[in-house]
Amino acid sequence: SLISNNLIAMVGKSRVILYDLLIASILNIILNLILIPKSSIFGLDNSLGITGAAVATTTSFLVYNILFLIQAKKYTSIIPLKGSIFKVFLAAIIPFTILLFLQNILQINTILFMVLSLAFILSYIILLFLFKSLDDNDRFIINYIKTKINSYQMYLN
Repeated sequence: SLISNNLIAMVGKSRVILYDLLIASILNIILNLILIPKSSIFGLDNSLGITGAAVATTTSFLVYNILFLIQAKKYTSIIPLKGSIFKVFLAAIIPFTILLFLQNILQINTILFMVLSLAFILSYIILLFLFKSLDDNDRFIINYIKTKINSYQMYLN
């Protein structure tokens, strides 16, 4: 959103940024009023209202960013997203959906939570590689981490 925000401000449309912020804030308030009192959302416990507030805030933030993207395209003809971002999103949505399904059929305890968290991370990483969604910067970081791990292993031996 920062890049889209800067693009819109750069073309002198700062008022548009204000309107986007107002729309997202009003949407957040409305969704909070609707979702916080519910006892469950998407099968998740919402007895304290935390899940409802999180869903409301996340939804408002998504709408806010989508508005920025649309307006950045409209006013500057620039889309500040790479195509690979959709592959990353898909790589995250698939294991997340599986976790939501498993949460509804399994009794979650601490150990199972840790196992499922590890399974999510591993499946996410595998899907990132399968979808070929890593760019040169990502590969550079991975190689740097490998180098650091290897240097620690040599130090320990």
